Amino acid sequence: MPHSSLSPLSRCCFYLVRHGETEWNVAGRIQGQLDSQLTERGIQETRVLAEKLRDIIFDGIYSSDLSRAANTAEILRLERKLAVVHHKALRERTFGIYDGYSGDAYTKEVEHLLQQYHLLPEEERWRFKFADGYESDFELVDSKRMLRSSAHSRWL
Repeated sequence: MPHSSLSPLSRCCFYLVRHGETEWNVAGRIQGQLDSQLTERGIQETRVLAEKLRDIIFDGIYSSDLSRAANTAEILRLERKLAVVHHKALRERTFGIYDGYSGDAYTKEVEHLLQQYHLLPEEERWRFKFADGYESDFELVDSKRMLRSSAHSRWL
């Protein structure tokens, strides 16, 4: 059905925004579900985006509970009279024991596993974990799907 034929009550639009640059982005470290502060550049990037989104009316603002995302959401909120709803399900995938590793060290550690991963049938790849505590693609998508359904039912 074309977008224009939907009634206003049946539409729900999500704007997905990644957090601004962090100290660990600059250092080349995998953040996963560990936290890292926004850099001055990350704060400025977010302020620029906030200006671009200024005229869009939002019914809600959702953010991960990690400070890099929460601070980004607060900057984007501008003068809107909305509280930012923090939710753990919006966190980045956890890389398990690899959270906090440098990107280069992680690549070396899992190189042999990547070869195994690519040989698996698609269904098995969705559930593959590179390490203890590593969030599979299936777990990642499923957690976001449940959150989307929850947000959608709240605003309709």
